[in-house]
Amino acid sequence: MRQPESPHPGALLFGGDRRHDLPEKIARGCHPRVEYLCLQQQFGLEVVGFDNAGEFCPPALRPVQERLLRKRPNLGMALLAPFGPGRWSTVLTTGEDVGLPFAMLQRLLRPNGRGVNIITHGSYFGSKKFGDVARLFRSAPNVRFLCLSEALQRRLIEQHGIPESGALNCGYGVDTRFFTPRPAEAGPAAARRPVLLSAGTAKRDYRSLVAAARGLDVDVRIAADSAWFRTGIDIEGQTLPENVTVASAGDYVGLREAYAEASFVVVPLYESVHACGYAVIVEAMAMGKAVITTRISGHSDYIVEGETGFYVPPQDADALRDRICYLIDNPDVARAMGQNARRLIETEHSLEVYVQKLAVAAGLSAK
Repeated sequence: MRQPESPHPGALLFGGDRRHDLPEKIARGCHPRVEYLCLQQQFGLEVVGFDNAGEFCPPALRPVQERLLRKRPNLGMALLAPFGPGRWSTVLTTGEDVGLPFAMLQRLLRPNGRGVNIITHGSYFGSKKFGDVARLFRSAPNVRFLCLSEALQRRLIEQHGIPESGALNCGYGVDTRFFTPRPAEAGPAAARRPVLLSAGTAKRDYRSLVAAARGLDVDVRIAADSAWFRTGIDIEGQTLPENVTVASAGDYVGLREAYAEASFVVVPLYESVHACGYAVIVEAMAMGKAVITTRISGHSDYIVEGETGFYVPPQDADALRDRICYLIDNPDVARAMGQNARRLIETEHSLEVYVQKLAVAAGLSAK
């Protein structure tokens, strides 16, 4: 195992193989910037993924780790817990899938080890086992949950007993350089039929959206793909109204184009305690679009009711239709909401703001 002359500033444990193609795609303007590369560039963190975790494990344990990385990669990453903290001043993980096993093993073997900071999506909040796991961290000052929203933070504190010092709301960030509004159109193009865009797959209630938009004078475009959840959607195989189309956006450039062409964006969600729809909401707002979404238990912090968009109750097609009709009938209001949304994202939820929040929470210093 490589041993540096002095402890490395820290590590970011990535829940997957490292994306070696991302820097080049970002440089070409084909992909938004991402937080883990910003953290690496600004603070010198080592990015450790499934593909290079073996470099940080003692040779005697590498055969075991390699088998785990093939079958249970998150447990393979956890094997770094007894050794990595001696090398790294702090550890940041991209999610609970990697962070919880790592933090649990460190808690058992090295209770006074370096800090572990888990970016928290709430993925396991619905599991009874999570409640048992959370007990391990109630008195662990070196473990912090960096939540994507206040709703996730409050659930950890109020339902799972995590102290406020261990559950922080760091929010979520979007690349406001990549996702940026287009200049307002004028002339015939501006008078075209309104376009409603929806996107993503995780917990999407497209049945309610289709029911709400049926017969309305609006083109509904559903970009049903996701960078995180490879799953089907609830309207597969259904006969859709003529004003509804479902197709992949293709890539981030295509998704950005779809946002730009939309009059406003709808993110319909089924009830969930974990983060759903956050990326689409914040990307649309960065593009200067009003957003209608569902108020679920794990809702985001981005929608300011009546100022940047609207919330509707879960699976309430009538309420959703009412809000859609309002924005169709009041395009000036939709545009003003979109402008408010862009300002809010720039000041509170840009990638730069988010990375700084993560850095402060994890105790990182710029290199």
